[in-house]
Amino acid sequence: MLPTCGTRRQSLIVLAVFAILLCSLFYNHNDLHVPRLLVDSRFVPKPHERLPLLPVAKEDLQKVHVLLPAPSRDVSTCKTLLSATVMGYPIPHILGHGEGEHDETLIGGGRHLSKIEKTLEWLSSQPPEHASDTVVVVDAYGAFNHHPSNPTAHATGEAWFQLPLDVLLKRYRGILESSNRRLAERMGVAFEKEHDIRQRVVFGADKMCTPADPASVACYPIPESPLPKEMYGVWTEDMRLNHTTHLHRYLSANFIVGSVEDVTRVFTRASQKIDLARNSTNGAYAISGSDQAVFQHMFGEQEYRREALRRRHHGGPADLSVVEGVLVHNPLNPTFPHEVPDTISSLPDLGIAVDYWADLAVQTDLHEDDGRWLTYGHDIPSQLIGRRAGLCVSQVDGALPLDLLNTTTRLPRAIVSDAALWSPARGWDEMPLYSNLCLDTIPVVVNHNGPQEDRHRDWPEMWMQPHARRILDGLMKKTEEEGRYEIAGGAYIDWEYTGWEQLCPAGFESELYRETAFLGEQS
Repeated sequence: MLPTCGTRRQSLIVLAVFAILLCSLFYNHNDLHVPRLLVDSRFVPKPHERLPLLPVAKEDLQKVHVLLPAPSRDVSTCKTLLSATVMGYPIPHILGHGEGEHDETLIGGGRHLSKIEKTLEWLSSQPPEHASDTVVVVDAYGAFNHHPSNPTAHATGEAWFQLPLDVLLKRYRGILESSNRRLAERMGVAFEKEHDIRQRVVFGADKMCTPADPASVACYPIPESPLPKEMYGVWTEDMRLNHTTHLHRYLSANFIVGSVEDVTRVFTRASQKIDLARNSTNGAYAISGSDQAVFQHMFGEQEYRREALRRRHHGGPADLSVVEGVLVHNPLNPTFPHEVPDTISSLPDLGIAVDYWADLAVQTDLHEDDGRWLTYGHDIPSQLIGRRAGLCVSQVDGALPLDLLNTTTRLPRAIVSDAALWSPARGWDEMPLYSNLCLDTIPVVVNHNGPQEDRHRDWPEMWMQPHARRILDGLMKKTEEEGRYEIAGGAYIDWEYTGWEQLCPAGFESELYRETAFLGEQS
C-alpha cells in the first residue's frame, strides 16, 4: 500500500506543479514572451465582413472639403499637403496659418483650442446649400500627446494621406451604417423613440481617455469597445504597459469627418465648452489647452445622456466596465467619487461615433507594435520577422481590401515601373502601405504623432517616394495647362489660393523628397 500512496502523492505533486506553471503562463504579465496560443487568430473579422461597401457617386467626390488646421508654416504641414495632392484630394483649406498662439499656460501655446475656433469660423461661413457636403478635418500641426516626462517627444505630428478619397467616403458611410446598427442593439426601444440618437460624425480612435481620469465624465460613461476582448491576449488592457495594449475605445480629435451641418453642431458645442471653461473655476478639462480633452468630454456627456435615455425606456442595468483600470458598476452613478455632468438632459445628441477599427485614420502613438509598412504583393510573414512576440497576433493574410481593389482613382503613372496605366490588379500590391496588424486594416490617413525620430524614419516608406518630386511637378503642369488658377499643390488660406512654392519653399525639399530619392530620380 505504501508504494501506491507514494505514487499517488508524487502524481499530485506533479499535477500541482503543472497547475502552477500553467497559471503563471497565463497570468504572469511581467513576461513579454506570451505564447501565441493565448490569442485565437480567428476572432478578428475581415474588413468586408464587418463594413458595408456602399457606393459613392462621382458628384459626391466633388462635394468634399478638406480642412487642415496648421498655425505654423513647417515641413510637417507640407508633407500632409503633398500626400493629399498626389492622392487627388481637393485643394484643402489651411486654417489659422501663420497665426501662432503664445499662451504659455496652454498646451501648444493655445493652438489646439484655436483649431476649434478657426474650424468653426470656416464651417459657419458655408452657405445653406453646402449643409450636406462632406467635410474632413485633419490635424496638420500635431496632436494632443503631451507627456510631461518628455514634452518634446510629441511636440508635433504629421498626417499622411495614403489611400484615395473614394475609399475614405465608402468607409465613412460604412462606419456610420455599422455603428448605427450597434447603437440600435445597445439602446433598444430608446433608439426608435429618441429620433435624435444617431451616429453622424466619425472621429478617429484612441486607446487612452483624456484626461486619463476615471472620475471624469469624459471617461467613466464611455461604452466598451466593439473590438475583440482578448486582442492582446492576457496583456489586453494591462495598465502597466502604458496603454499600448488597450483597445480603441475613446475618440481622437486628429481626424474628424461628417456633413457640414453635423460637424458644425459638434464644433459649436466645443466652442461653448471653451467659453464656459474660461469663465469657470471648474474647467480643468479645457484650461490645459487640449482640443482632445474638450471633444472627449463632449463624447462622455453624450454617452451619459444616451445611457440615461436607455434606462428611461426600460433598459436593464449596464454591464460592468473597466475604465483606466477602475471598475465601473454603473456608468450613471459610479461607486467612487466622480464628476456629475450639468444640465445633461437638455443637451442635444451630437452623433459622435468612433472609428474603432482604424479604417479611416490611425495614430502611431501607443501603436508602435501594432503597425508595420507592408507590401502586399510580397510574402507577408517574411516582412514581420523581428516583430516583438507576445502582443497581438498579426491578422494580415496579404489580401487587399475590396474597397481599395475597386477604387475608381487612378494614381500617377510614374509610380509603376513600366509606365503602364494604373489598375487595381497592378500597383496597389507593389507599394508599401501602413497597416494595422492587429485589425487587418490599411487606414486612409496615417497620423504620425509618436516620437519624432519615427516620423523621420518612416517618411521614405510612403509609396510616393522616390517619385514625389516628379509626380507633383507633373500634376502642377497638368493643371496649369488646363488653365486653372488653383494649381495642384496649393491650398486656400483665408479663402485666398496660395501656391506650393509659397507654402513649401526650397528649403523644405531635402526632407520632403529626401536626397536619396532625388538622386534616384536623376539616374
